[in-house]
Amino acid sequence: MVVKEVRDLLKDRKIVLGMIIVPLLIFPLMGGAIGLSTESVKTATKSTSFAVMNLDGGNYSSLALGYFNSLPNVTVKDVPPQPVPDGMLTALKQNVSTLVVIPADFSSRVQARSQVSLESYTAVTSFGVGQQVTSTMVPSILKSFGAALSTYYIEQGSTGLNASVVLAPIALSESTYLNGNLLPVSPAAVASSGMQQSFALPIATFIVLIFAMQIASSAMAVEKEQKTFETLLTLPVSRFQILGAKLIGSTVIAAMGAVTSIIGFTYYMGMIGSVSEAAGSAAVEITPSPAYYVMLGLLLFLTLALATSISIIVSVFTSDVRGAQAVVGYLALPIILPTFLVIFGDIGTLSLGLKALVLAIPFSYVAAFAATGVFGDLTYGLIGMVYISLWVVGTLYLASKLFNSERILTSRFTFGRRKPEQQGDN
Repeated sequence: MVVKEVRDLLKDRKIVLGMIIVPLLIFPLMGGAIGLSTESVKTATKSTSFAVMNLDGGNYSSLALGYFNSLPNVTVKDVPPQPVPDGMLTALKQNVSTLVVIPADFSSRVQARSQVSLESYTAVTSFGVGQQVTSTMVPSILKSFGAALSTYYIEQGSTGLNASVVLAPIALSESTYLNGNLLPVSPAAVASSGMQQSFALPIATFIVLIFAMQIASSAMAVEKEQKTFETLLTLPVSRFQILGAKLIGSTVIAAMGAVTSIIGFTYYMGMIGSVSEAAGSAAVEITPSPAYYVMLGLLLFLTLALATSISIIVSVFTSDVRGAQAVVGYLALPIILPTFLVIFGDIGTLSLGLKALVLAIPFSYVAAFAATGVFGDLTYGLIGMVYISLWVVGTLYLASKLFNSERILTSRFTFGRRKPEQQGDN
């Protein structure tokens, strides 16, 4: 009986495709997506640029600048002395995100063989893996200068050296420039916490989308499986009204899903919306603007409306609930792959071709906006609302054409199966 049951199930192409072929493909594709993201991050971090504001002007600060400029694949830009917030704006105008400040007593403290401080300020512009990697590059350079300074002290054979100064001649103070505010927290810590926030919403959206698509497809498939769809078409209502009822019902579900997702996400952001570099350090709240939540809710609604509309069209070509859910399950691929690309690789570091490919998929805009809208950049939100709206209009037009034709009664996904041939009378 077990052998018979397995054999019968394997005869169903939908089960073979959904349970065996798709899992065989989805994990390599996910790995490839993460690999592409990693490669884009590697390309973006092959070289490093940062700005230096030299408040000292002594010999040893010149020595530090010479060291930085001698490093391969490192570009150092000069920022004239000014308040740090203004200096950050000057650095950003020069397309660098990190400003290193050499204090006024730098040379005198090095001359006295005392520990000296260097301050770094990094603008966090994304919460992707690339931001976390680039946030550690300039501190590594400053630490390497500290090692070079230790070697210099030892080679000079300076008398009265303090062992702690030789081991750690540089005291590095890291701060983050986020949305116009200076925060006493390392950029790596802010990026790590922010990634937790930007990671959660796309994954939750993916789950909600799959549930919504399964519900929408089942609503049509149940009618066809129970043979009530033909009866429904005989009622004194137009086919367009039937389609409208199905779509409006699915849209209501989509609206409910969007509202509850935003409420849940807002609570989630409140729970983990603070970061601290170490115990006892100041906590920093990463709080998006109200416009961010409004636009995010609209994007979620449009994305869910598109997903449910596509599900209704797909379910027309199936004969039962199991078939509809199996076909809808295949649509998870164009949802999850761009989501992984956006999450694990900063969309700003993707190549132009890969970025165009990702943004051509309408389901990628929630993840893209979740990662960039926190910083007040509404670009992907605005583009996404227009682009997804066009998809929704096109899907509704296709659905109306389908419902007004006889294909709604005759078309089926065969999955490679041949229709039984009609045998004539003998």
